[in-house]
Amino acid sequence: MRTEFRCKMEPLFSGYYANMLNNRLSLRHFFLRNAAIFTELNLRNKRVLDVGAGFGMKLVCLSLMGIQEGVGIERDSDMMNGFLDLVSLFERLNIKPVKGDIHDHDFGLTAFDAIILENAISHIGDTEALLERLNRILSPTGVLYISDDNNNLFPLSFVSRWKSRKEAESGTEDMLRAARSREVDRTPFRDLRAEMIHEKFPQVDQQTLNMLVKGTRGMTSNQVKEAVGEYVAHGERPRKSAFPYRNPVTGEFAEKGFDPLNLARVLEKSGFKCRILRPPDFYLKSANPGLPKHQQVAASFLLWAMKYAPDRAVPFMYPSFSIVATRL
Repeated sequence: MRTEFRCKMEPLFSGYYANMLNNRLSLRHFFLRNAAIFTELNLRNKRVLDVGAGFGMKLVCLSLMGIQEGVGIERDSDMMNGFLDLVSLFERLNIKPVKGDIHDHDFGLTAFDAIILENAISHIGDTEALLERLNRILSPTGVLYISDDNNNLFPLSFVSRWKSRKEAESGTEDMLRAARSREVDRTPFRDLRAEMIHEKFPQVDQQTLNMLVKGTRGMTSNQVKEAVGEYVAHGERPRKSAFPYRNPVTGEFAEKGFDPLNLARVLEKSGFKCRILRPPDFYLKSANPGLPKHQQVAASFLLWAMKYAPDRAVPFMYPSFSIVATRL
């Protein structure tokens, strides 16, 4: 089955999950990691929504473990196609792939017992609107799980995130060669905006084009065209975006950082009781064996140190964070 699906989704799926496809220990780690989440959230016989579900691998794992129903929402077309292919291999599982944005679908009030966002919240622009939406569709006894690799309280996160943002905006050889990327991710945001502007406004000269490409950082395609149209018609320069690293084609943000303590406070103001967990790898007592050796060593040391750390120190000790929020 693994080979069958790998053939269907070459090269994108196998690029994203290269570690698991080539390393059985990494595949085992993936399942055990999701088993830890399943146990922590008490998901047996529960209705689960996975926001930013990607290819649906997490929902397949959780469904095999015993959730009642899984709904995965994903806005990327390539990933959604892979999700549909994956679900076709597990027809007996109650999994529903949903294409689009969470704000575009009416799931009904209190539709889910658990909502999971894993490495999703950092790519969504309006966090306040997102949390308000999740609050409406979560059941009164439901649980919200937010986990992300962009922890602002971990000092080294700033370095890696700055590098990834610069790569996304300007491009590097490593980025352009990346087999795990979608085609739209292999093109720098700067070049995508330049193509949009040149196609819509071919009369713009190169110097002006460069100025407009820089001035429209952080805008979606429609916003770019609107801003350039204003400049061409009235000479008004584009206004600077609040967050300048955004894919103009997909609208996705390039890994915004989060302070988990502040995020927990925001959730508590919305009527939740929050716990900041140690990362799932802590309970597995091992880092992902698919990581490069130097990253395995560093992660293993941090996980070991975490055993002796008080709870209040945990958010500062690891690149990722995990928050469980339950209604008061």
